[in-house]
Amino acid sequence: MSQCAGNRPRRKTCPAELKVIYFVLMNTKRQALPAFGKKQVEILGRLFDLAREVTADHFRLGEQEILGLPLELRTLASLDKDEIRPAGILADICRYQYQDRTFGRRRDLFRVNIQDHNILTLLKSRGGLRSFSPLLLYVLTHELVHVVRFVKYLAFFHLDEARRPEEERRVHEITQNILRYVPLRGMGAVLDFYQPLARADQGPAEQALRKHFPSGAV
Repeated sequence: MSQCAGNRPRRKTCPAELKVIYFVLMNTKRQALPAFGKKQVEILGRLFDLAREVTADHFRLGEQEILGLPLELRTLASLDKDEIRPAGILADICRYQYQDRTFGRRRDLFRVNIQDHNILTLLKSRGGLRSFSPLLLYVLTHELVHVVRFVKYLAFFHLDEARRPEEERRVHEITQNILRYVPLRGMGAVLDFYQPLARADQGPAEQALRKHFPSGAV
């Protein structure tokens, strides 16, 4: 998970309506990066609903709690140029702050930026990870676990270098536990692929995988 923070205004988003999730198709005039097509965007919406459901079950959150998370989800077509990550990073989380219009209190918004191009590239390069849905479900659930832990004060958004690897390992461990019994074809291959990142004894091979979910502020 790559992280960033700031006060960037959100595009046409009312602070009182943080439940709204935007899915925008690729604008062909943008840079020539592979992006999700219409069918994949529709699948993304259904997978995000599933990710919220299983994450809520794990943390014992009610429907209003999980739907009310201060969260937005964006795909490549909606990202600004500086939000597009280099090869290997599948998603990141940005935290923005704004003032509540009713009470004037400072509040957080967590934006999950899906890096379509890197997910599609990974699917092409890894023979065992050819299924779009299970890989994307893992990515979405992983990022949702991060957001829940931030909102519930189970983890700090900004961690020092020494503590970041352990938090990332813990999130992978939780993600593995959440998705272990999801009956989705190809899920087992994805869990096996990322299972080393949930182990405490990580070597060079595991460290190479960590670039998919990098931690730290950028």
